[in-house]
Amino acid sequence: ISGIATWILVPYDQANAKNIDAEDKIDFKMVGKVLKMPFTWYLGLFTLGYFIIRSTVTYMNPYMTDGFGVSIGIAALLTNTLRSGMNLVAGPIGGTLIDKCGRSTPIVMFGSIGTLIFTIFLALIPINHEMIAILLIVSVIMMFLSYINSTALYTPITEAGISLDYIGTVIGISSAIGYSSDIWLMNLCGYWLDVHGMGGYRYIWAMQSVGAIMMLVTGILMAKYYKRKKEKDNPSV
Repeated sequence: ISGIATWILVPYDQANAKNIDAEDKIDFKMVGKVLKMPFTWYLGLFTLGYFIIRSTVTYMNPYMTDGFGVSIGIAALLTNTLRSGMNLVAGPIGGTLIDKCGRSTPIVMFGSIGTLIFTIFLALIPINHEMIAILLIVSVIMMFLSYINSTALYTPITEAGISLDYIGTVIGISSAIGYSSDIWLMNLCGYWLDVHGMGGYRYIWAMQSVGAIMMLVTGILMAKYYKRKKEKDNPSV
């Protein structure tokens, strides 16, 4: 509806459209240049690690119903509320902390290490109904620590001093790498559950740990990139 309204109500400036600069056209040569930049891959893999965690968190719903005897309605309410609510809470907190620190690296390290630790705790919780309270506490902390990094997905672009000419392409390619988990991750998790039953969740939490490790390692690599960039731009510092 919004698209139709825009098409009808917003005038199309044909004269101006014909005068668009050639510089505004897509330059596919730039894609090749950006692919050769290490930072593109650092950011892409960091984004992939984040979305691996975001995707595996959805399996908390069946994990609670199958392993801990929680009703489907209650499990759906808890997991959906946690996922949506935590994003609203943790995102602004992460952004505020990055502003106060003046850089994203400390927040990335805090969030990544914390997510890894509490994912391991999650995997070690005995599967029985009496442990549901502990499961919920660990899940809340783990989600908070992972979602706090949501604001650090694209702030590295500014910290790395990427040229304005490349920013859009860098974000596009790194996003494609990050969102690629939508293609294969759910199928892989489904396979683990089909083959191993409840044991498949161990593999899912292991994959979640891999996501946290990816964020940690690429966060360190990006921090080194920032340092080299700063030394190059300010040799006297």
